Amino acid sequence: MPGSTLLPPELQDLIIDRVAPDSGSLKHCALVCRTWHPRSSLHLFSTISVKSPGAFRALTTLAETNCALFALTHTLRLHMPGTYTLPEIIKLLHSVPQLRELSLAMFEVALATSLAALSVALPALCSLRLDSPSLPVWTKVLEMFGASAKQLCLLDLSGLRTDALPVVGRLLSQLGATLAALRIGFVDCIAGITEVAVKEHIALRHLPRLETLSIANLSFHPGYLCSTSYAWVPHVLHQCSAKEVILELGFPPVIGGGFFVPRVSRRVSEHLLDWVPWSECAESLDKDTQVVLDIWPRVMVKEDAVLDAVRRRMHAVNLARPLRLAV
Repeated sequence: MPGSTLLPPELQDLIIDRVAPDSGSLKHCALVCRTWHPRSSLHLFSTISVKSPGAFRALTTLAETNCALFALTHTLRLHMPGTYTLPEIIKLLHSVPQLRELSLAMFEVALATSLAALSVALPALCSLRLDSPSLPVWTKVLEMFGASAKQLCLLDLSGLRTDALPVVGRLLSQLGATLAALRIGFVDCIAGITEVAVKEHIALRHLPRLETLSIANLSFHPGYLCSTSYAWVPHVLHQCSAKEVILELGFPPVIGGGFFVPRVSRRVSEHLLDWVPWSECAESLDKDTQVVLDIWPRVMVKEDAVLDAVRRRMHAVNLARPLRLAV
């Protein structure tokens, strides 16, 4: 406007940065004037969540034509079905230099070139979530983040099988003292092999600041769960002094778009607590450790009944400690 006083650029940027969490306000800021549009646009891309192949293609095209839009992107979630190549994923990651949180899930990875050609450096990355990194190419994905492992504060590895444990072990060995939360999830494991492999490859003693350790054994088939399914758990617990330990037991309720038959769910849930080696866990845990039970499917769990059953088992092994049930 004629005769109006212009705000200093630093103050303009401060105003935009303060309203950044509100996407509606950001869109209005982008329309105020040409000088406000660039920084407002950057904040609009601070968090990106991709849930379809079409959205992924559009995002990669945008990254090629206007990569400056991703200068302030700090969170990227790629949860889309389909098959993609590692070069596609790497090319997109190179467009987000300030990325702090990365989550990869649901999609398949096609056979890739040599790992040396696919290495990626994410200097700001502090949170990494990988779902089902058990296929051969997923092991390359795990290796790919070795350079960023030392700075991570959170690492979530879901859906592991024993064939991925060697590379998982190498990734864990590269973690640094900054790691505060770790989740290791196993799916469809053969219990005996899993126990041996875990003892051979999983080492956590070099993580002094680990506060929350989540151990999951969520099988996609009730038949994979048996009395030896959790024999490996005490070995992992024995290696850390986390303030909180979360035990995820059971199996996810949704399989192939449907639910397990309630009768099967209840029958398996009834035996879960009997299969946990409570005595060995008691010897491995610090007396002040908060224990959290997360039993799936949650809809089948009655809180009072489960807590009473767990307390009876804890009392039997002299495991007196804080206990709560995830809901």
